Amino acid sequence: MRSRALSLATAAVLAGLIGSFDAKAENLEAGKTPQKIFNDTCSACHARPEIMKKYGVPEDRTATFIDSLHGIAVGFGYRAAANCTSCHGIHDIRPASDPLSRVNPANLRATCGRPGCHPNMPASIAGAKIHIGPGQRTPAALYYVQKILIILVAVLLGITVLWFVPGFIRKTRLLKKKK
Repeated sequence: MRSRALSLATAAVLAGLIGSFDAKAENLEAGKTPQKIFNDTCSACHARPEIMKKYGVPEDRTATFIDSLHGIAVGFGYRAAANCTSCHGIHDIRPASDPLSRVNPANLRATCGRPGCHPNMPASIAGAKIHIGPGQRTPAALYYVQKILIILVAVLLGITVLWFVPGFIRKTRLLKKKK
């Protein structure tokens, strides 16, 4: 029953039926970027500790999404990146403990594996936590993906510097010789 009440409360908030909240259904219109949806709709409540305590939701949900791979992509304006509604839904948001929730562990493979997201995703990866806060243990798969990406970025930056700097020096010397 609590799950249904939370779902109805969420729908009411998103529809703007509760006057004390700033979230409005217009934020879900076509053409809104994931960043706009996140800023105007989801984080309007999820950034407010008093609301999170009332519904028993951890207060760090906004911060942990921003720090996730999906949150980083949304922050850079990548329109195909998953935002809150991609995983949690719009009018059917339920706690992860609810068997009907899209983010219930039993449903994660189907949620993450939809066309346009991560088709054919193995269950072991679909079960990785997205909202990981400081002090929480990162699942091994996510830990290694993050480390590989950091190393890849560092290597690419190093290659770029090694390629760019000598060329820049050469061109600077050629310009000085021409003068």
